[in-house]
Amino acid sequence: MNRESVKNGRALIIVAALAVFLGAHAVTTPAGESMVAARAELAPTGKLRVAFPLPNALIVGKDAASGELRGMVIEVGRALAAHLGVPFEPVGYANIAKMMDSVNAGEWDIAMVAIDPARAKVFDFTSPFMAVDSTYLVPGNSSIMSSIDVDQPGVRVAVPVKSGQDLYFARHPFKHAELLRRVGAPATIALLKSGEADAFAENREVLLKFSKQLPGSRILKDRFDDLQMALAVPKGRPAGLDDTREFVRHAIASGQIQKWIRRVGLTGVRVVAP
Repeated sequence: MNRESVKNGRALIIVAALAVFLGAHAVTTPAGESMVAARAELAPTGKLRVAFPLPNALIVGKDAASGELRGMVIEVGRALAAHLGVPFEPVGYANIAKMMDSVNAGEWDIAMVAIDPARAKVFDFTSPFMAVDSTYLVPGNSSIMSSIDVDQPGVRVAVPVKSGQDLYFARHPFKHAELLRRVGAPATIALLKSGEADAFAENREVLLKFSKQLPGSRILKDRFDDLQMALAVPKGRPAGLDDTREFVRHAIASGQIQKWIRRVGLTGVRVVAP
């Protein structure tokens, strides 16, 4: 081997060593460190496990033809998982009550829920990105024409346990109407179908679905609450929360939230401005 070959070989070794050094230190930049920390907090098992109640017309459902899950929580969950560079795993629960009871079980990492002071005791929230009315479904022959008419003596209101509407009524209890709490929307709508309830309280998107099961029924045009949907991160995950908040801000500003809403076919919701 001549002197020139040795010199070139040494140069290549130095270049290779420098490349390894720079590569090793690339993840120690502020941006790299924050992503590593966010990934560790949001996906401790190596995948992003996103929780939701199933079915829920507002955020998730099953495709009639393929049986695959589709909805806002699937769109947002997949995009956030891709952003973090990890696989996406949907984690469904029979109803919102069971999902909330599993908060400390370590079965999931993030959820899509309505912002509420009671939930803020266990979650930190991103900015809201989607809003929907909380209102009532009533039989066609009901004398109830607006939300103001509901809180009257003798009126029975059915609501799913631990839903956003249930939490609202806990903060703003009726003075005269009776609240009938049941686990899950199917059990709740059954009260209206049987005549045991006079009104069914839920978000407008869910009511649009259930109104088809009660011919002639009406969804009130006004609302008693404005439900603000956000991503919920269990407390104690500051890096994950910061990253998720930035992800949501970008999704709103770029118009991606609106695109997802159209793609999944939601009609009773609106995008919340950043």
